[in-house]
Amino acid sequence: MFSIEKESSSKLVVNRSKFLGFVYNCKSVEDREKILSALKSEYYDCNHITYAHVFWDGQNLRSYSTDDREPSGTAGIQILNLLKSYKLINVLCIVVRYFGGVKLGVQNLSKAYKQCADETLNLAKLNKSFLKTKCKIECDYNQFNKLNKMIDLKDSKVLFDNVISLEVLLTEEEISKAEGIVKSIIITNEKFYS
Repeated sequence: MFSIEKESSSKLVVNRSKFLGFVYNCKSVEDREKILSALKSEYYDCNHITYAHVFWDGQNLRSYSTDDREPSGTAGIQILNLLKSYKLINVLCIVVRYFGGVKLGVQNLSKAYKQCADETLNLAKLNKSFLKTKCKIECDYNQFNKLNKMIDLKDSKVLFDNVISLEVLLTEEEISKAEGIVKSIIITNEKFYS
């Protein structure tokens, strides 16, 4: 799976209709609603704000799309299918439309939404996103040094005492490596995409 490193935007004009594409990192419904609220304020005079959103809710992948009063299947699902084809997660892609006075027809309308979303996604740099599991690790100082060389521990919570206690998010591969080094590892059911 992938996410995006930077937000991006694009513009497409088809028969005087203007399509504005936007892509955001977005990890929840609450984040999506904040972004949509800001866009609705900024583009208050537009005809349609269509979008698709794919995110990890902590247990499952969730997706949502809307055509925002465009003919069914012409906008939101086109954007959602692109997000899925790019294997994106925690991403919100929005296309704002200003109607130009010329009806495009269902096929050309679908094509325009897809093209605008695709151009916007192509401008956003993708980065690999990993499913990580929250782990609690106890180790001695020597084991910690070995672990630190094999696994990026910069975002972990570390408590130094007689033994070192860590709370860290690890991929399956990192868990396998850690199990071969440390005294104790407790794997929780909490999973995150990062």
